Amino acid sequence: MKKNMSDLDIMLRALIAFAFANLAVDRALDGRFIAIYWIMAIAMGVTSLTGFCPFYALLHIHSFSKKHEHRHE
Repeated sequence: MKKNMSDLDIMLRALIAFAFANLAVDRALDGRFIAIYWIMAIAMGVTSLTGFCPFYALLHIHSFSKKHEHRHE
């Protein structure tokens, strides 16, 4: 898999993953959505760890600049 996410994108996804996991653990909102929080936390966590987003690949986009493209191969 070729990396298609910028460092900023990776950090933001990691923060979002942490937020969703925190919501699931704390049950701060409606309990019916706990499974959704965990699914979102896992999805964001995996994409931030790998640097690869399947939706970006499907749409043939990436979030890093062209001048940094050689770093992401």
